[in-house]
Amino acid sequence: MFKKRLAAALLVCALCLLSGTGCQNMKQEKELLVQAQALIEERKYPQAIGLLSEIEDNEDAAKLLEQLYYVVSGDYIENLQVGAAAIDREGHVCFMAHPVYFENLYADQEETLKTIEEWENIRRLSGEWGLDALDKDGGFYTVRGVSIYDDYTERNRQIAEIEPLQMLCSYNYDFAALRMDGTICAYAKYSNYLELDPVKQQMAQWTDIVAIDGLGVVGCIAGLKSDGTVVVSNHGVEENGTIYRDALEWSDIIAISKGFESLLGLKRDGTVVAAGNLRSGQENIAEWTDIVAISAGQDIHVGLKRDGSIVIAGDFGGRLELPDMTSMKDLYVPDVSADNMDEPVAAKP
Repeated sequence: MFKKRLAAALLVCALCLLSGTGCQNMKQEKELLVQAQALIEERKYPQAIGLLSEIEDNEDAAKLLEQLYYVVSGDYIENLQVGAAAIDREGHVCFMAHPVYFENLYADQEETLKTIEEWENIRRLSGEWGLDALDKDGGFYTVRGVSIYDDYTERNRQIAEIEPLQMLCSYNYDFAALRMDGTICAYAKYSNYLELDPVKQQMAQWTDIVAIDGLGVVGCIAGLKSDGTVVVSNHGVEENGTIYRDALEWSDIIAISKGFESLLGLKRDGTVVAAGNLRSGQENIAEWTDIVAISAGQDIHVGLKRDGSIVIAGDFGGRLELPDMTSMKDLYVPDVSADNMDEPVAAKP
Protein backbone atom coordinates (compact mmCIF):
# COMPACT_ATOMS: atom_id res chain seq x y z
CA MET A 1 0.00 0.00 0.00
CA PHE A 2 2.80 2.39 0.90
CA LYS A 3 4.59 1.64 -2.38
CA LYS A 4 1.35 2.29 -4.25
CA ARG A 5 1.09 5.69 -2.58
CA LEU A 6 4.66 6.50 -3.57
CA ALA A 7 3.92 5.42 -7.15
CA ALA A 8 0.94 7.73 -7.18
CA ALA A 9 3.09 10.54 -5.85
CA LEU A 10 5.61 9.95 -8.65
CA LEU A 11 2.81 10.13 -11.23
CA VAL A 12 1.60 13.43 -9.82
CA CYS A 13 5.15 14.70 -9.84
CA ALA A 14 5.47 13.77 -13.54
CA LEU A 15 2.32 15.71 -14.29
CA CYS A 16 3.75 18.63 -12.36
CA LEU A 17 6.81 18.54 -14.60
CA LEU A 18 4.60 18.93 -17.63
CA SER A 19 2.82 21.86 -16.04
CA GLY A 20 6.06 23.37 -14.74
CA THR A 21 4.77 23.86 -11.17
CA GLY A 22 5.12 22.13 -7.82
CA CYS A 23 7.43 19.31 -8.89
CA GLN A 24 10.29 20.21 -6.59
CA ASN A 25 8.11 20.18 -3.50
CA MET A 26 6.54 16.85 -4.49
CA LYS A 27 9.97 15.33 -5.03
CA GLN A 28 11.18 16.53 -1.64
CA GLU A 29 8.09 15.13 0.10
CA LYS A 30 8.55 11.77 -1.62
CA GLU A 31 12.19 11.61 -0.56
CA LEU A 32 11.33 12.49 3.04
CA LEU A 33 8.60 9.84 3.17
CA VAL A 34 10.98 7.17 1.84
CA GLN A 35 13.67 8.20 4.35
CA ALA A 36 11.15 8.22 7.21
CA GLN A 37 9.90 4.73 6.29
CA ALA A 38 13.48 3.44 6.34
CA LEU A 39 13.98 4.94 9.81
CA ILE A 40 10.73 3.38 11.03
CA GLU A 41 11.90 -0.06 9.89
CA GLU A 42 15.06 0.49 11.98
CA ARG A 43 12.90 1.57 14.96
CA LYS A 44 14.44 5.04 14.87
CA TYR A 45 11.09 6.57 15.74
CA PRO A 46 12.22 10.01 17.02
CA GLN A 47 14.31 10.53 13.89
CA ALA A 48 11.36 9.55 11.69
CA ILE A 49 9.18 12.05 13.57
CA GLY A 50 11.75 14.74 12.86
CA LEU A 51 11.66 14.07 9.11
CA LEU A 52 7.89 13.74 8.84
CA SER A 53 7.40 16.99 10.75
CA GLU A 54 9.06 18.79 7.85
CA ILE A 55 6.27 17.71 5.47
CA GLU A 56 3.27 20.04 5.33
CA ASP A 57 -0.29 19.22 4.25
CA ASN A 58 0.40 15.55 3.49
CA GLU A 59 -2.16 13.06 4.75
CA ASP A 60 0.18 10.05 4.76
CA ALA A 61 2.84 11.93 6.73
CA ALA A 62 0.27 13.17 9.23
CA LYS A 63 -1.09 9.68 9.88
CA LEU A 64 2.37 8.21 10.28
CA LEU A 65 3.18 10.97 12.75
CA GLU A 66 0.06 10.15 14.77
CA GLN A 67 1.13 6.52 15.00
CA LEU A 68 4.70 7.39 15.95
CA TYR A 69 3.71 9.80 18.69
CA TYR A 70 1.46 7.13 20.16
CA VAL A 71 4.20 4.50 20.08
CA VAL A 72 6.82 6.70 21.79
CA SER A 73 4.32 7.93 24.39
CA GLY A 74 3.90 4.46 25.91
CA ASP A 75 0.39 5.43 27.02
CA TYR A 76 -0.84 1.86 26.55
CA ILE A 77 0.82 0.72 29.81
CA GLU A 78 0.86 2.42 33.24
CA ASN A 79 2.69 1.98 36.51
CA LEU A 80 0.25 1.73 39.42
CA GLN A 81 3.00 2.04 42.07
CA VAL A 82 1.68 -1.27 43.42
CA GLY A 83 1.51 -3.07 40.08
CA ALA A 84 0.73 -2.38 36.45
CA ALA A 85 -2.15 -1.66 34.08
CA ALA A 86 -2.22 -2.23 30.33
CA ILE A 87 -4.61 -2.27 27.38
CA ASP A 88 -5.43 -5.61 25.79
CA ARG A 89 -6.07 -6.24 22.11
CA GLU A 90 -9.81 -5.67 22.57
CA GLY A 91 -9.41 -2.19 24.09
CA HIS A 92 -10.12 -3.26 27.66
CA VAL A 93 -7.90 -2.57 30.67
CA CYS A 94 -6.01 -5.34 32.45
CA PHE A 95 -4.37 -4.66 35.79
CA MET A 96 -2.49 -6.54 38.48
CA ALA A 97 -1.30 -5.20 41.82
CA HIS A 98 -0.27 -6.38 45.24
CA PRO A 99 -3.56 -6.93 47.11
CA VAL A 100 -2.40 -5.42 50.44
CA TYR A 101 -1.14 -2.19 48.90
CA PHE A 102 -4.08 -2.09 46.49
CA GLU A 103 -6.63 -2.21 49.29
CA ASN A 104 -4.82 0.54 51.18
CA LEU A 105 -4.66 2.84 48.14
CA TYR A 106 -8.23 2.21 47.04
CA ALA A 107 -10.03 1.95 50.37
CA ASP A 108 -13.80 1.77 49.98
CA GLN A 109 -13.41 1.68 46.19
CA GLU A 110 -14.15 -2.02 45.56
CA GLU A 111 -17.28 -1.34 43.54
CA THR A 112 -15.57 1.43 41.58
CA LEU A 113 -12.66 -0.86 40.72
CA LYS A 114 -15.06 -3.34 39.19
CA THR A 115 -16.05 -0.69 36.66
CA ILE A 116 -12.56 -0.87 35.13
CA GLU A 117 -13.60 -4.14 33.54
CA GLU A 118 -16.49 -2.29 31.87
CA TRP A 119 -14.31 0.36 30.21
CA GLU A 120 -14.27 -0.09 26.42
CA ASN A 121 -12.19 1.12 23.45
CA ILE A 122 -9.49 2.44 25.78
CA ARG A 123 -6.63 4.16 24.00
CA ARG A 124 -4.47 5.86 26.67
CA LEU A 125 -3.62 5.26 30.33
CA SER A 126 -2.15 7.57 32.95
CA GLY A 127 -2.04 7.79 36.69
CA GLU A 128 0.35 6.03 39.10
CA TRP A 129 -1.53 6.98 42.31
CA GLY A 130 -4.75 5.78 40.73
CA LEU A 131 -5.69 5.11 37.14
CA ASP A 132 -6.94 7.47 34.44
CA ALA A 133 -7.92 6.48 30.92
CA LEU A 134 -9.04 8.01 27.64
CA ASP A 135 -11.06 6.09 25.07
CA LYS A 136 -10.66 6.35 21.32
CA ASP A 137 -13.04 9.34 21.24
CA GLY A 138 -11.26 11.22 24.03
CA GLY A 139 -13.70 10.27 26.79
CA PHE A 140 -12.34 10.37 30.36
CA TYR A 141 -12.42 7.50 32.89
CA THR A 142 -10.84 7.42 36.34
CA VAL A 143 -10.44 5.40 39.51
CA ARG A 144 -9.02 7.48 42.34
CA GLY A 145 -9.24 6.76 46.05
CA VAL A 146 -11.14 9.34 48.10
CA SER A 147 -10.35 9.49 51.81
CA ILE A 148 -9.61 12.01 54.54
CA TYR A 149 -6.12 12.31 53.08
CA ASP A 150 -6.83 12.11 49.36
CA ASP A 151 -9.66 13.97 47.70
CA TYR A 152 -9.44 14.14 43.91
CA THR A 153 -12.90 15.61 43.43
CA GLU A 154 -11.71 18.99 42.12
CA ARG A 155 -9.08 17.45 39.91
CA ASN A 156 -11.49 14.95 38.37
CA ARG A 157 -14.13 17.65 37.85
CA GLN A 158 -11.69 19.84 35.93
CA ILE A 159 -10.64 17.00 33.66
CA ALA A 160 -14.24 15.95 33.00
CA GLU A 161 -15.16 19.53 32.06
CA ILE A 162 -12.53 19.74 29.31
CA GLU A 163 -13.02 16.31 27.72
CA PRO A 164 -12.84 15.00 25.03
CA LEU A 165 -9.04 14.94 25.14
CA GLN A 166 -6.20 13.88 22.89
CA MET A 167 -3.75 13.23 25.70
CA LEU A 168 -3.61 13.19 29.49
CA CYS A 169 -0.51 13.16 31.70
CA SER A 170 -1.30 12.83 35.40
CA TYR A 171 0.66 12.43 38.61
CA ASN A 172 -1.17 12.24 41.91
CA TYR A 173 -3.32 15.43 42.07
CA ASP A 174 -1.62 17.17 39.13
CA PHE A 175 -2.37 16.81 35.42
CA ALA A 176 -1.61 18.26 32.02
CA ALA A 177 -4.17 17.64 29.28
CA LEU A 178 -4.17 18.23 25.54
CA ARG A 179 -7.61 19.15 24.17
CA MET A 180 -8.86 18.10 20.75
CA ASP A 181 -8.25 21.63 19.47
CA GLY A 182 -4.55 21.38 20.38
CA THR A 183 -4.66 23.66 23.43
CA ILE A 184 -3.24 22.60 26.80
CA CYS A 185 -4.90 22.76 30.20
CA ALA A 186 -2.90 22.06 33.36
CA TYR A 187 -3.73 21.78 37.05
CA ALA A 188 -0.93 21.70 39.62
CA LYS A 189 -1.71 21.42 43.29
CA TYR A 190 1.87 21.00 44.45
CA SER A 191 4.20 21.22 41.40
CA ASN A 192 5.30 24.80 42.03
CA TYR A 193 8.76 24.16 40.59
CA LEU A 194 7.20 24.19 37.11
CA GLU A 195 6.63 27.92 37.58
CA LEU A 196 10.24 28.72 38.46
CA ASP A 197 11.71 31.13 35.91
CA PRO A 198 14.99 29.21 35.36
CA VAL A 199 13.04 26.05 34.51
CA LYS A 200 10.63 27.83 32.18
CA GLN A 201 13.44 29.75 30.47
CA GLN A 202 15.50 26.63 29.90
CA MET A 203 12.62 24.60 28.52
CA ALA A 204 11.67 27.47 26.22
CA GLN A 205 15.03 26.93 24.50
CA TRP A 206 14.48 23.24 23.85
CA THR A 207 13.96 22.32 20.20
CA ASP A 208 13.01 19.21 18.23
CA ILE A 209 11.23 17.65 21.22
CA VAL A 210 9.04 14.62 20.39
CA ALA A 211 8.06 13.54 23.93
CA ILE A 212 8.21 14.83 27.51
CA ASP A 213 7.72 13.28 30.94
CA GLY A 214 8.16 14.33 34.55
CA LEU A 215 5.09 15.67 36.29
CA GLY A 216 5.07 15.62 40.07
CA VAL A 217 6.16 17.14 43.35
CA VAL A 218 9.75 15.91 43.09
CA GLY A 219 11.97 15.38 40.07
CA CYS A 220 12.24 17.29 36.84
CA ILE A 221 11.05 17.55 33.26
CA ALA A 222 12.81 15.37 30.69
CA GLY A 223 12.48 15.68 26.94
CA LEU A 224 13.18 13.24 24.12
CA LYS A 225 14.67 14.89 21.06
CA SER A 226 14.15 13.87 17.44
CA ASP A 227 17.77 12.65 17.21
CA GLY A 228 17.22 10.08 19.97
CA THR A 229 18.99 12.03 22.72
CA VAL A 230 17.53 13.35 26.00
CA VAL A 231 17.46 16.76 27.66
CA VAL A 232 16.70 17.35 31.34
CA SER A 233 15.61 20.53 33.11
CA ASN A 234 18.04 22.16 35.54
CA HIS A 235 15.84 21.06 38.42
CA GLY A 236 16.96 17.49 37.80
CA VAL A 237 20.61 18.22 37.00
CA GLU A 238 21.84 21.02 39.27
CA GLU A 239 19.66 20.78 42.36
CA ASN A 240 20.60 18.67 45.39
CA GLY A 241 19.07 15.22 45.64
CA THR A 242 18.27 13.00 42.69
CA ILE A 243 20.53 13.69 39.71
CA TYR A 244 19.65 12.77 36.14
CA ARG A 245 22.84 14.07 34.51
CA ASP A 246 23.73 10.63 33.09
CA ALA A 247 20.69 10.83 30.81
CA LEU A 248 22.37 13.64 28.87
CA GLU A 249 24.82 11.06 27.49
CA TRP A 250 22.16 8.66 26.20
CA SER A 251 21.65 7.95 22.49
CA ASP A 252 19.35 5.79 20.36
CA ILE A 253 16.47 6.43 22.79
CA ILE A 254 12.91 5.92 21.47
CA ALA A 255 10.90 6.56 24.67
CA ILE A 256 11.37 8.00 28.18
CA SER A 257 9.55 7.59 31.48
CA LYS A 258 10.24 9.40 34.76
CA GLY A 259 9.54 7.81 38.10
CA PHE A 260 9.80 9.14 41.63
CA GLU A 261 13.60 9.14 41.79
CA SER A 262 14.73 7.78 38.44
CA LEU A 263 14.45 8.39 34.71
CA LEU A 264 14.22 5.46 32.29
CA GLY A 265 15.13 5.44 28.62
CA LEU A 266 14.04 2.77 26.13
CA LYS A 267 16.64 2.10 23.46
CA ARG A 268 15.69 1.04 19.96
CA ASP A 269 17.34 -2.36 20.51
CA GLY A 270 14.73 -3.14 23.18
CA THR A 271 16.97 -2.62 26.23
CA VAL A 272 16.45 -0.04 28.98
CA VAL A 273 18.84 2.46 30.62
CA ALA A 274 18.33 4.44 33.82
CA ALA A 275 19.54 7.62 35.49
CA GLY A 276 18.94 8.83 39.04
CA ASN A 277 18.48 6.73 42.16
CA LEU A 278 17.58 3.10 41.60
CA ARG A 279 16.00 1.41 44.59
CA SER A 280 16.54 -2.21 45.58
CA GLY A 281 15.65 -4.58 42.75
CA GLN A 282 15.17 -1.82 40.17
CA GLU A 283 18.67 -2.41 38.82
CA ASN A 284 17.26 -5.60 37.25
CA ILE A 285 16.02 -3.52 34.33
CA ALA A 286 19.55 -3.94 32.93
CA GLU A 287 18.54 -7.55 32.20
CA TRP A 288 15.39 -6.63 30.24
CA THR A 289 15.31 -7.35 26.49
CA ASP A 290 12.77 -7.05 23.67
CA ILE A 291 10.98 -4.19 25.47
CA VAL A 292 8.58 -1.97 23.50
CA ALA A 293 7.26 0.35 26.24
CA ILE A 294 8.29 1.43 29.76
CA SER A 295 6.63 3.00 32.78
CA ALA A 296 8.73 4.15 35.74
CA GLY A 297 7.36 4.40 39.27
CA GLN A 298 8.46 4.71 42.88
CA ASP A 299 9.08 1.21 44.20
CA ILE A 300 8.77 -0.65 40.89
CA HIS A 301 9.33 -0.15 37.17
CA VAL A 302 7.32 -2.05 34.55
CA GLY A 303 7.99 -2.88 30.93
CA LEU A 304 5.91 -4.23 28.06
CA LYS A 305 7.58 -6.91 25.92
CA ARG A 306 6.93 -7.44 22.24
CA ASP A 307 5.15 -10.72 22.97
CA GLY A 308 2.48 -8.80 24.95
CA SER A 309 3.67 -9.75 28.44
CA ILE A 310 4.69 -7.54 31.37
CA VAL A 311 8.02 -7.53 33.24
CA ILE A 312 8.59 -5.85 36.60
CA ALA A 313 11.68 -4.70 38.54
CA GLY A 314 11.98 -3.41 42.10
CA ASP A 315 10.42 -4.33 45.43
CA PHE A 316 8.37 -2.85 48.25
CA GLY A 317 11.26 -2.29 50.64
CA GLY A 318 11.39 -5.98 51.45
CA ARG A 319 7.98 -5.79 53.12
CA LEU A 320 5.96 -7.58 50.43
CA GLU A 321 6.60 -9.78 47.43
CA LEU A 322 6.13 -8.45 43.92
CA PRO A 323 2.75 -9.21 42.30
CA ASP A 324 2.64 -12.04 39.79
CA MET A 325 2.28 -10.53 36.31
CA THR A 326 1.90 -13.81 34.40
CA SER A 327 -1.88 -13.39 34.16
CA MET A 328 -1.36 -10.20 32.14
CA LYS A 329 -0.78 -11.48 28.63
CA ASP A 330 -1.87 -10.94 25.04
CA LEU A 331 -1.65 -7.21 25.66
CA TYR A 332 -1.86 -4.54 22.98
CA VAL A 333 1.54 -3.94 21.38
CA PRO A 334 1.26 -1.09 18.87
CA ASP A 335 3.45 -0.93 15.83
CA VAL A 336 3.83 1.56 13.01
CA SER A 337 2.50 0.49 9.62
CA ALA A 338 2.54 2.51 6.42
CA ASP A 339 -0.07 0.12 5.01
CA ASN A 340 -2.55 0.91 7.79
CA MET A 341 -2.62 4.63 8.25
CA ASP A 342 -5.72 4.89 10.41
CA GLU A 343 -4.10 4.06 13.78
CA PRO A 344 -1.26 2.03 15.27
CA VAL A 345 -1.80 -1.66 14.65
CA ALA A 346 -1.19 -4.50 17.08
CA ALA A 347 2.18 -6.01 16.40
CA LYS A 348 2.41 -9.76 15.95
CA PRO A 349 4.53 -11.44 18.65
